Amino acid sequence: MVFKEFTEIVMKNSITFGISVAVISGFVNELLFSFINDIILPFFDRDDNSDPDINKLRHIVFSFNGINVRVGSFVISLIRFSILLIILFVITFILLKMK
Repeated sequence: MVFKEFTEIVMKNSITFGISVAVISGFVNELLFSFINDIILPFFDRDDNSDPDINKLRHIVFSFNGINVRVGSFVISLIRFSILLIILFVITFILLKMK
């Protein structure tokens, strides 16, 4: 009896749709970050030596009154976010052109 009432509440309030969207968005997020980290960011590491330059950037830290500010890690996050925005813009642009 409780299961039947629970499923009715779930179906009436579109909770299954919300759960499905949350699960799918998690996988899309993982896919996009894999694309950025594994395909796009290696182009920023391209130079004559084999040391990844982007990882060197991660270790840049400024000390201010005894507080360590990890500027390099923030810059990497900013680069990833910018790439993500560009990807989303291109996908949206293509989808709108198809209409």
